Amino acid sequence: MDALNFKPALRKSLVPLTGAAKKKPAFKFTIAKAETLFSQNVKLKGGGVVKVTAKRNSQETGNIKKIGKLPEQKDQQWNCEIIQWQGNVHTKDPVILNSNFDKLYPGVIYPYESIANGDYKPLPFGRKPLSINVDGVHFNKAAIVVQNPTKGTVRQAIVDIVKTKTGEGSARSYGQKFEVYSEEDLFVRTGGSGYFLTAGGSHQIDYKNNSKSHKYFLEVYQAYYTISVNDNVHEPTDFFVTKEEQPTAKDAVAAKDINPNWVYVDSMTYGRMLQVMFQSDESFDEVGIDIEGHADFLFAGGKANFNMKQQSVLQNTSVELVAVGGNPVYSAQAVNASSLQELKERIDKYFTGHDDEQPISYTLRTLDQENVGANMITDFTSRQCAPRASKYAVTWDNVQCINADDESGGEEVKAMVRIRAFSGNGKDILDEDKFNNPIIINNSIKQTGLPIPMPWTFTKGTEDHPINLNSGEQYALGKKIVFTVDKNDDKAKIGIRADILEYDGAFSGNDDFADALWEKKITEITGKEIVRLMCTDDDSRIQFNFTVTPVYD
Repeated sequence: MDALNFKPALRKSLVPLTGAAKKKPAFKFTIAKAETLFSQNVKLKGGGVVKVTAKRNSQETGNIKKIGKLPEQKDQQWNCEIIQWQGNVHTKDPVILNSNFDKLYPGVIYPYESIANGDYKPLPFGRKPLSINVDGVHFNKAAIVVQNPTKGTVRQAIVDIVKTKTGEGSARSYGQKFEVYSEEDLFVRTGGSGYFLTAGGSHQIDYKNNSKSHKYFLEVYQAYYTISVNDNVHEPTDFFVTKEEQPTAKDAVAAKDINPNWVYVDSMTYGRMLQVMFQSDESFDEVGIDIEGHADFLFAGGKANFNMKQQSVLQNTSVELVAVGGNPVYSAQAVNASSLQELKERIDKYFTGHDDEQPISYTLRTLDQENVGANMITDFTSRQCAPRASKYAVTWDNVQCINADDESGGEEVKAMVRIRAFSGNGKDILDEDKFNNPIIINNSIKQTGLPIPMPWTFTKGTEDHPINLNSGEQYALGKKIVFTVDKNDDKAKIGIRADILEYDGAFSGNDDFADALWEKKITEITGKEIVRLMCTDDDSRIQFNFTVTPVYD
């Protein structure tokens, strides 16, 4: 995998962001509009840096691409793969830049730098009464006017609205779910929230140790309701007392000083949210644990059908869990679950509570009524380790005709592979099923000087019954060989040779393709490897596809 392209899913609001809900103000600003509201480098706990730029009307795109690979780190117990990445994520949502974001409330107005530095100091100007309304479940009182909007009065108004609700929140919804490569990766994919609640908070999430280096982030939330500033509030003079209106008011602001780049909290969504980080010595993907299915089992009540190997991996997986909202007793019980099934049961219990909501999402707008999003850029290094295995399986998955140069448009072939393992002293390691016993016997006979052809581990196709391949076609094989290797032998390696014999008929003669070779030391195999070998003859191209997998007892 060289790149990840994704759409950031930060929003947890019940109110869709249309960008056209608010009218453009008729007010004539003296201060010029800035497309970039603020930019800073956010330094993370582990030393990484993310450049965050707050922007107007940002789009939603995510790209994380591989830019390099460093030499593997290895010892007798672990093999570690180290990859350099570059991330560039644009989101329509504001980014959480510190752990003080709970100080936000609907209708509050800030210069953006006050949000960025974490002091959250509202502008010191007199405010006019503010109309706020609720979307979500049914309420007897869906709107209220706050006469003197401050943190205390707005929150009291929300309490007064919530007292009139007649139903509970929506169903559970998924937020982000992905494999996490670093603190920086976690930050840009969750817009800061996943970082500040987990790795940047009090949790012990380490990206430098060999153990537990495979990490998976799952998020689920339940939105109860969204409190928004009423759509009829769209002029700066709807927010502030101006000197033009009240010349004697000490806290009035002059119209010429009103900045279109000031931002206000347009909406806040309240509910409850769980963020779960799984940390494992082994890759979930390599043992066939699907993160989507895993999320469905834990959060949506789906069925889990894990084989013995998958159960073993999950049993040895550590879990860090963060709850926002919800009953703290239930969230604490989920943290201390002793098994996957018990964790699921306690997560279910967490979502049975009532009247336990907290802010889980918010939106920002500028005073000239444009949405505030962000761009996050970072370079980071992932370090994923796996215990050095004592066995390695090589599966010949299939052969595929990439291009056929025969006039018929197809190839009639015999496909051959020789898959071998060698100890550090160069001796063959016999496989578990002894497929390579003829090869080892052949090596002994060759020492006598007799010219005997080297056998193949697997072949498919004969002159009477060849494999028929047209351009683009694939022929499935699924042949597997397993080797037991001394994990302390740093020079032990696995090699694959592939070859094709094309049958062209009695008058044309057969074509022996150029063979292809792959080999790698076991110290360099840090996880499942996809191996592709191309055999060629003139314009004909036939590709062999293999999977090399460490096997843990």
